[in-house]
Amino acid sequence: MTAPVLALPQASAYLIPGAPRGGRAHYQLASETLSAAAGRAIAVGRRPSGRPRLDAPDAELGVSLSYRDGALLVGYSPTHQVGVDIEPDDEALDVQSLARDHFAPREAVAVASMKSIAAQRDLFLRLWVAKEAVLKATGRGVHDGLDQPDFGGSLAALGADREAVPFDASSRVPAGSVIVARVAAADAPALYLALATING
Repeated sequence: MTAPVLALPQASAYLIPGAPRGGRAHYQLASETLSAAAGRAIAVGRRPSGRPRLDAPDAELGVSLSYRDGALLVGYSPTHQVGVDIEPDDEALDVQSLARDHFAPREAVAVASMKSIAAQRDLFLRLWVAKEAVLKATGRGVHDGLDQPDFGGSLAALGADREAVPFDASSRVPAGSVIVARVAAADAPALYLALATING
């Protein structure tokens, strides 16, 4: 059985290292991984919009894919909308500027107030992947902005690996839960992973 790297009560995410570039290969790898995890055939396809979908008889809203630097993250839920995101640790990021430009004010202040550059980058990347996973779960995207949901009141929980963090509904985002982890790699930058679901 394939073990998830992240799990919420109603969703799981699976990390596939060494994944090739290219959408068709991603859908095949996602199908194989989810089928192995579920013990039955699950087929992942592509919508005309480019977003992934599950073929019948599974729910259409229960799959999300994210790919970065040879790693594919596959999110799955048979009952909920789901979103995933993956980002590598990147020392070149100007996290204070990016947080100021994209995050809610108290999140940007929290990033800037961390005592070291590494701690600033860690919090920034945790916030970024959490927000992007939530927006993918809603079917929106980062073009709507990353200021919502505001995780300013949940920073301690978000900073802990694999702790479910609920978020409230806002003007653009319905309520749900997100879970984040930093996964170290032997010969590559660490990866930040997030899995989000929308209540409903």
